[in-house]
Amino acid sequence: MRSQTRCLLLSRIVLRRLTANPRHASKSVAVTPANVAKYEEALKTLARELECVKEHERQKIAEQLHDEFGQDLVLAKMKLGQLLDKLPPRYGGCVEEIDAIIGDLIHHTRAVIHELYPQQLCETGLTAALQSLAEEIQTKHGLICTAKIELTPRRLKDEVQEVLFRAVRELLLNVVKHARASRAKIALTCSPDFVVIEVCDDGQGFDRHKSALSNLSIGKFGLFSVRARLAQLGGNLRIFSRVGKGTRAIITLPTDGA
Repeated sequence: MRSQTRCLLLSRIVLRRLTANPRHASKSVAVTPANVAKYEEALKTLARELECVKEHERQKIAEQLHDEFGQDLVLAKMKLGQLLDKLPPRYGGCVEEIDAIIGDLIHHTRAVIHELYPQQLCETGLTAALQSLAEEIQTKHGLICTAKIELTPRRLKDEVQEVLFRAVRELLLNVVKHARASRAKIALTCSPDFVVIEVCDDGQGFDRHKSALSNLSIGKFGLFSVRARLAQLGGNLRIFSRVGKGTRAIITLPTDGA
């Protein structure tokens, strides 16, 4: 709660100053490199705290879905099964249809919970979560996706694992939506100084300077957010592509921040 209050107060201060009347601003605050650096640092701090609040809310919603809605659905399915044994046969078809609907709801609820907060990250770590993500992308979207782990990283901070996982998922979803690819690959390597994750595809690629698809690398809010969060941890995202030659995205994060 304290973090949320501080975050909201900081956002009000920054936004008030950024949206102030230009004439008034020119009189009260000089535009100097020092002031620009100060506001940039304030915005970075705000962005990081907002992400912390968002992640906390994701986890809270996921827990509520699991503990309340999800458990109630499982109980309803069990009770319906008991009812089916007691009803006349002529009602069997209708009850089985309801049972199937509840089963679908349970499946979709678990998928939403996983998307909000991939619990596997905390339980088994980034390596297993990336392998599971590759399987999920292949199953849900028909994109052949593999995960190659050349060297398992040491245990990373939960925040770092979450940032890396969401970055890879965002990149893969962009492949699914825009690349017209048949295959994608996740490759994770780790050295004493850096964690490096590559996401490659065999899709249509793009020309950053000429193609409308350049928004894949510079215009999409999802990738902008990925870059911002990586930068907060001292990392970066680079994207390389050629028309007809697929796309290669490289995430680099120093281990001293991990």
